[in-house]
Amino acid sequence: MDSQPQPPNAKPDAAQPRVSPDTPRAHPAPPARPAPRPYPKPPAFIPRIIMLCLRPETWPETARYPTHVTLLPLLAAILLAALLAASGQIYRQIQSLSQFAATYDRYYPPLEINGDGVLSAQGELKAPIRVPVFGRWVLVDPTGKTNPETIEWGNVTGVINDHQLVNFNPFTGRLSSQALSEWFKPPYGFLHPPKQGETQVIAGGNIQAAVQDGIPVFVFLGLCWAGLQALAEAAWVAAILFLMSPVVMLAAAGAPGHAVAPSRALLLPRRVALRMVAGFLLPLVLLDGILRAAGHPIADVLGWNGSMFFWFIAALALSIWTGLMAKRMYGAKR
Repeated sequence: MDSQPQPPNAKPDAAQPRVSPDTPRAHPAPPARPAPRPYPKPPAFIPRIIMLCLRPETWPETARYPTHVTLLPLLAAILLAALLAASGQIYRQIQSLSQFAATYDRYYPPLEINGDGVLSAQGELKAPIRVPVFGRWVLVDPTGKTNPETIEWGNVTGVINDHQLVNFNPFTGRLSSQALSEWFKPPYGFLHPPKQGETQVIAGGNIQAAVQDGIPVFVFLGLCWAGLQALAEAAWVAAILFLMSPVVMLAAAGAPGHAVAPSRALLLPRRVALRMVAGFLLPLVLLDGILRAAGHPIADVLGWNGSMFFWFIAALALSIWTGLMAKRMYGAKR
């Protein structure tokens, strides 16, 4: 038979052990404390970026934190710099095209294009039409007098004749062409195809309307351009991290000592030197992005090769300074 529940005043079962009042009771174990942080708490994300930009002593202080504490702000700076540079370029392009459209009727005759993508001028065109495109020019000459084979391509990025756009590829040294009728199709859509047997007039008002209608396309191009710039900037940062970390280690080690004056060399691990390089690269990346967003990149003054040399020398100088500062902060005292 099933056992019945005992009443409250029932005697305890003999099978159960009796607990003496003198028997010590087991106390619950105290809650486990979290393990102490092996490094000091870093500043918050945004203040950390500001400190790396405005307080150079923060660069050798990155040795106290794990690598991701400095690497994540550097990646954020790369993305921000790319977006700033692309936004500035797209804004200036829209403004320059709007100004070109506002003054077009004053200097050039109207153009017209038919459904087959054939372009012609309604009046006398004494010189090619110069359309600003990202700091360079596209020459429009439906008369065919401008020969892409003979012009200087220094500041010219394309030539439009009566039926096609001709581009010059500086990497291959070859010309490529695209039919104007392709502009009637996505993703361009700047020109609406005229009906069969009709033509569409291109003048200042049409160009201004096309610029306004094409703003989403410009935004898309800006995002694509920002992505490419971010990849290029990340590749440059990776190369500088690899090249400059030994410089920081050598600067921190200093000259070897001797019997009279023992060495005060600071032997930095490679990963610590990488953190320091990432620290001073962050303001360099943001500075480059701000200059390009403002329309005054170093490349405009020194050229592309000169700008690469400029940023390399800047990184080299900061590597030496950071290594010396790290030796002063963490090296042995006399």
